[in-house]
Amino acid sequence: MIDAQGQEQKQPATGGGLRARFWVEAALAGLAAVLAAVTAVVPDWIERLTGAHPDSGGGELEWMFALVPAAIALALAVAARREWRRAVPA
Repeated sequence: MIDAQGQEQKQPATGGGLRARFWVEAALAGLAAVLAAVTAVVPDWIERLTGAHPDSGGGELEWMFALVPAAIALALAVAARREWRRAVPA
């Protein structure tokens, strides 16, 4: 595409140049982020969901289940960004 100054502009990727890897990374990052957010709002979700009290209702187990996926979400988001940038011509 040519802009008003006559210079060629890069077109963003519309999904056609993205590999399945990007979509998997982005979806898993989103899922992990949702898990972290749910734990922030409902820290005893394991007890509510299963009726079991593996950490005596303290919420430590749920935070482990949130912080580990949050770290994974961050890593997957970075990987998805790299994949996105690979698909967009420089």
